[in-house]
Amino acid sequence: MQNVLSESAGYTVSIEDEIAYFDPDTAKSWYLARGYDGQVLGFIRNFAQNSEWSLAELYVKRSIQNRGHVVYSLLNSFKGTVSFPAGHRLRIDILSHDVELNEILGKEGFSEKCQTFLYLERDLNVRTPQFKSESISNTDAASVSETLSHLHPVSETEAQKWIESKTIRGIRCEGKVVVAAQIYDSDDALEVNRIATHEKFLRRSFAKKLMEQVFAEASSLQKRKVYLKVEDVRLPAISFYKSIGFIENQDKRQVWHSRWY
Repeated sequence: MQNVLSESAGYTVSIEDEIAYFDPDTAKSWYLARGYDGQVLGFIRNFAQNSEWSLAELYVKRSIQNRGHVVYSLLNSFKGTVSFPAGHRLRIDILSHDVELNEILGKEGFSEKCQTFLYLERDLNVRTPQFKSESISNTDAASVSETLSHLHPVSETEAQKWIESKTIRGIRCEGKVVVAAQIYDSDDALEVNRIATHEKFLRRSFAKKLMEQVFAEASSLQKRKVYLKVEDVRLPAISFYKSIGFIENQDKRQVWHSRWY
């Protein structure tokens, strides 16, 4: 399975890192296609689902026979298990150069959007201030939801779940969480999965302060780096990240064709 995941990402990844993107206790998170020998031939993984939209990723090994049959089998399993309300948007990401998958999803009624994600990382071989964490509790779920929704819609239920899993970091001002980040812990790094500032508190250095706290936390945990992924069209965000020490690892740049259904 790890080999297939690394092949799908275009670089080596760990199964432990990747599993953090979904709820491992939810059966609907993974849809696997296996060969007669039990080897994983491909997968669909369901990243997120709320009332408005869902995100999934589709990958099937290129070297197998009857590849199209495997793709359709995965899609049918996925769509037959997960029900979507009227008006729901399902986005499936695939590698941009996978012509066969593009054609199949087009026949299934998905429209196309191309996105390029930059992989930015910051080395932690620098001195960082002592980390002082602000306590984020379940009572902050509404505030965290409101702030993170400045980037993408996040429900209060999702925010509460992330708070309970201790993956939310934030800074308060005027009684609310005005900047929040969701982080994941891997073997040698911390990933910033998302960070957003409340629209009423932009351009007041809250995001920079929070990132400095994340750097310090990573250092205290003896992590080698902090990294994140950002779409290449988000120029102000890219400029901000580079201003606080992130650099792009071009070997890990990813280009996806997103199919909207």
